[in-house]
Amino acid sequence: MTLRPRLLFEPLQLSNYKPFDLKRVATMQFLSAFAVYFVIWWIVLFTVLPLGMRSQHEEGEVTLGTVESAPARFRGGRVVLLTTLISAIVYGAWYVASTYFGFSMATLPRIVPSFD
Repeated sequence: MTLRPRLLFEPLQLSNYKPFDLKRVATMQFLSAFAVYFVIWWIVLFTVLPLGMRSQHEEGEVTLGTVESAPARFRGGRVVLLTTLISAIVYGAWYVASTYFGFSMATLPRIVPSFD
């Protein structure tokens, strides 16, 4: 008995391909889509945080009671906006690849050997 991973949605067959089929576009449920977007957003956040950061040591003004490596000016709004923008692009690419071209976790190459 082989176990197949459960997909969030059924893969699209190329023979049934319709570029603007609204029924196919709406197949992924909202909570599943939000969960995937949230995971992507969280991962991208930690890649965006160090971009453009200058430490207090580099600025030459270390505030008493803080470490030298602390950010001189934290730009939270910029980080959130950039993270959201990059996450939307990554999520859009994933959504198109999975919905229109049928890519899923099952289509990725298997790295771990199976012990059947």
